[in-house]
Amino acid sequence: MLYVVYMNQNQLQKNIMRRVYYAFAIRLITHPLLVSGVVFGGALVLFARNVHVERVVDAFLSIPVSHVPQFIMSALAQGEVVTLLSLVAMSWACYRVVRYLATVTVAMPLQHYAVR
Repeated sequence: MLYVVYMNQNQLQKNIMRRVYYAFAIRLITHPLLVSGVVFGGALVLFARNVHVERVVDAFLSIPVSHVPQFIMSALAQGEVVTLLSLVAMSWACYRVVRYLATVTVAMPLQHYAVR
């Protein structure tokens, strides 16, 4: 059996606009910059809870410049899993933002200004 649903013009308009608003909200929520910002913010909160930044800066400034690579490698090797994952997530979010901005910048048409 085929059921035919009759709607008045107002109800039809409301249904159409509701779908348009849903599509817009989904598009807004899944925007690459918003997703990257949320990931970066969450990772930053995790990083701040697990790492005392002042101690890291003091330790970093107290070593000679020639020992900086060894210090960074030992800090990463001895780091907790949550700290390392938050660093990876922040790096991924930054990379994604830079890649998105580079794509948008390249895709924009060049504007030529006439010299008068």
